Amino acid sequence: GPELFVSSLSSLHDEGREIFFDTIRSQCDKLLAAPPAYPRDLSVALEVSELIRRLADILAAQNDALAHPSGPQTPQERETHFAPILDAFVAPLLQACRQSASGLDRADAAVYIINNLVAIQTSLTRYDFTVSWVQRLTSEIGDWIDLLVKEQAEAILSRSGLKEKIEIVHRADPSLPLAAQTGMDLESLKQTLDSFYRSMFSLVMPEFDRLVSPRLRANARNSTAQMIAGAYDELFGVLSDSDRSGFSQSQLSGILLHDAQQVRQLLDA
Repeated sequence: GPELFVSSLSSLHDEGREIFFDTIRSQCDKLLAAPPAYPRDLSVALEVSELIRRLADILAAQNDALAHPSGPQTPQERETHFAPILDAFVAPLLQACRQSASGLDRADAAVYIINNLVAIQTSLTRYDFTVSWVQRLTSEIGDWIDLLVKEQAEAILSRSGLKEKIEIVHRADPSLPLAAQTGMDLESLKQTLDSFYRSMFSLVMPEFDRLVSPRLRANARNSTAQMIAGAYDELFGVLSDSDRSGFSQSQLSGILLHDAQQVRQLLDA
């Protein structure tokens, strides 16, 4: 009778769903057992791209199925319905990307993981039933961008010696003028500041060139420039305070060649 027919259909549906999830699990387990080697340019690994393509096909098919009048109607219902499939795909993909980045230094790992996260996110953004995962990926991309910016800014500040001078300021005995601290004599400061000013005219940030997303590349450059400008602003402020630094304005005029606003303009921050 009709009940048997409906029961048979339901069993076939459940069986098909189980086979489908077994297939996803098998593909993802394979990826996790042998994480892909990262490409030299830190773009998305071929194996990850292949799984993202499969996910995109499933998303398109699911979107068509959900458009049927008998399917879930609100975006929230659609998202709840599709969540198990996304979880089965995206979580192992992220884990595999992190594992394959384990041999890289922090900055390169950040670039590589960001590129993979962006590729995964791009396949999700056109649908209204993927919002939670898109938000999670946006948050994680933001965390990796913050790490990359911090690494880049610190590397640039270290090369000029500015980072070391700011660390001396932080450690200094506030009851003594900075001029009395080791490494804060006028000649040492002049060398560091000259090196910093030179670096402003040839600021190279090669890590950012390997970010696939032009928007993230521009944001990361701008955030790094702001962090560098902020560090200079701090040093400029304490040195300009004669009571704190122990230097006269005439002494400082020979080493502080740009104010904080000029440095921001040079950095375009």
